[in-house]
Amino acid sequence: MVYRFVWILILGLSLSTGHANEAGSEYLGNEGVMVSHGKWKVLFDTFYLDGMNLYALVAPQTRAQLMAGERPYDGVDAIFVSHIHDDHFNASETLAYLRSQPDVSLFAPKQVVDALSQSINSDDPLTERMVGFELRPGDAAQSISRGGILVEAVNIPHAGGERMAQISNLAFRVTLGKWPTVLHLGDAGVDGAYFESLQPHWDARLTDIAFPPYWFFLQEEGHKVLSQKIQALQTIGIHVPASAAGNGASWRQKARGDLYTDPGERRNIPYRNKKTP
Repeated sequence: MVYRFVWILILGLSLSTGHANEAGSEYLGNEGVMVSHGKWKVLFDTFYLDGMNLYALVAPQTRAQLMAGERPYDGVDAIFVSHIHDDHFNASETLAYLRSQPDVSLFAPKQVVDALSQSINSDDPLTERMVGFELRPGDAAQSISRGGILVEAVNIPHAGGERMAQISNLAFRVTLGKWPTVLHLGDAGVDGAYFESLQPHWDARLTDIAFPPYWFFLQEEGHKVLSQKIQALQTIGIHVPASAAGNGASWRQKARGDLYTDPGERRNIPYRNKKTP
């Protein structure tokens, strides 16, 4: 009888510990991703309305649940916007979400915050929840902590070269409590030399999961950046064309890596125990 009680107690502790260590990500569309762990939830590039006739939109039901704060999209702590392009950000959609969810903070380039500010008064309490980073390529990373979440931002030039030079594309590295650390690269271009110049930033904190645009997987240099520079423990490509939906296996085979192809897909983030570097 005592043995049975001890076994149940051990099993219960095991299950509760496992639950505490659970973390995961869900693909919402294009570069929209939700990452959750314990009491924390964050959203990346989720509030947009234009798929450019190429990329998946957030499903209507998911959008409705987000706006209403319904499970599993309840209790969101922060939203992140990598840059101002229409397939990543819509001002009215973002403001509608922030007004419907008064406990959510926004982190974005100053370009995005400026666009939002055009639609609200300067004394609107909403402005206190919006953090705009003014970073140029080559600037040192900026960081801020809020509600147990560490946010680190660095400017990585948008893919497309000179024609995109005026777009502020931020790579957000976000740590939820003590773990996990998540990296969202927005529409970063593949430039090995530029990523090498940021090596002290990558080395300063171990990245548990990274979300690069899928074109990193289409170039040998991109694979090298992911494996030799960023060195995340897990990497999932995003910004995959909507035509990949239902054909994820073949797309992943061609990419030689993991991709999010179907909105609603989920992945667990492996727990980093003491034996993990």
